[in-house]
Amino acid sequence: FTPGIDLAAHIGGLIGGFLIVPVFISGFHYSGLFKIGGGRRALALLMYVVLIAALVMGSSLICTTKMKPMIMGIPALGFFGYIIAIGMSVWLFFKMLFLHRKNKSF
Repeated sequence: FTPGIDLAAHIGGLIGGFLIVPVFISGFHYSGLFKIGGGRRALALLMYVVLIAALVMGSSLICTTKMKPMIMGIPALGFFGYIIAIGMSVWLFFKMLFLHRKNKSF
């Protein structure tokens, strides 16, 4: 066992889609090869979730104002922001549900 990290080797493995992780357990040594190909899908889903969160937060800020026109007592812009965020969330839920069953990328 040599201390330190070979950064160039790890970056090369990440770019290729694989990462070798050495594991040391009381005298037992194993260098496992882990596939990380689903990273792009996870990143795309994370960015979509961040977009939905930003839309909800922005709509909440708008709803604290007294902007006109109003729908059901809240500003129309905030109301439509919530409607769009709900629609995006439902779409994302079903997309993740069906893609998980078909095992496809995003």
